[in-house]
Amino acid sequence: MIKPTTEQTNALKNSTEAMMTLSEVVFSGFERLVALNLNVARAAFEDGISATQSLSQVKDAKGLKDLPNPLAGNMTEKAAEYFRNVQQITTEMQEEVTKVMSQQMSAIGMGVTGSNQIFDMFNKVAKQATDMTKANIKKATENTEKLTEQATEMTKANVKTATENTEKLTESVIASSKKSG
Repeated sequence: MIKPTTEQTNALKNSTEAMMTLSEVVFSGFERLVALNLNVARAAFEDGISATQSLSQVKDAKGLKDLPNPLAGNMTEKAAEYFRNVQQITTEMQEEVTKVMSQQMSAIGMGVTGSNQIFDMFNKVAKQATDMTKANIKKATENTEKLTEQATEMTKANVKTATENTEKLTESVIASSKKSG
């Protein structure tokens, strides 16, 4: 029977611990993302129900005009907050993965000639990846904020136009019915 050396046993133990830690980091991050998405979906659902209830209580065009705009409820802020939270979660996950991998690379590299070059290269690549991810998420967040703001403004303009047209139509029908009556 082949008996592993102490060095092999320690390497196996370190690798197993690193994989367990990585699994915990990934599952924890996914768990946080799922919770965030559920909270956002729940809030959107509640906002939709509230808007529907408000709309169902409208009796005429004037009531439609007086109805508060459901989209004015800080949609841009909510979208920006969502992307900031996603960015925070993914950045923290990436930092934890980099930390675990750096420790693992350091443990593997102990006593091996040239390991510092590999370790340094890995750290540089990990840092560049982290920086690029942060920059990409920041740019995506900015673009989403702009698009959400534009969509909100367009929707407000459309609601205003629809309300004005409904009022004109109602006035026309009332005037027409007075003439015939």
